Amino acid sequence: MAASKIAITIDDNTLKRLDILVKSKFFPNRSKAIQEAVTEKLNHPRL
Repeated sequence: MAASKIAITIDDNTLKRLDILVKSKFFPNRSKAIQEAVTEKLNHPRL
């Protein structure tokens, strides 16, 4: 699957929480964590 690079702005508190997950090895890196979060949201939208 092809991938595209994007830029996002994220608030400091959310980034700190994200970094804790990466540091604890729940995700290998920020990119993978954000990719999985977006995919999950798209698969379960609140309409």
